[in-house]
Amino acid sequence: MSRHTLTPLAPFAKHTIVIGWDRPLRTYYVQVVNHSAAETDDDTAAQDDASNPYIRRGCDFEEITDAAAAVAIVRPYAEIPPGLVAQLKTEQANDPGRGVPVWQVCAHDEYGRPL
Repeated sequence: MSRHTLTPLAPFAKHTIVIGWDRPLRTYYVQVVNHSAAETDDDTAAQDDASNPYIRRGCDFEEITDAAAAVAIVRPYAEIPPGLVAQLKTEQANDPGRGVPVWQVCAHDEYGRPL
């Protein structure tokens, strides 16, 4: 698993912005979170809107499989370092995750019914 903390753009200075590769889920993930707003008792403070985005993507199996797509999600909120897409692709290539287990492939008949 990899994790890169990005520098927020000025309007999102209080946000934490991360991107990386999650091997067990075989997906890139991104998070844009304002922790100071999320920790208040006011439910409206943590709402997702243009000035206070809350983004958490890449939580499902193979949800984001393209590094450039992951970077595109955080581009409006953070400075993107040169070479980030290439770095993320390298991390995925070096730690690809396991393929589909043999028992999942073989545990069905030719009609897709469980054996």
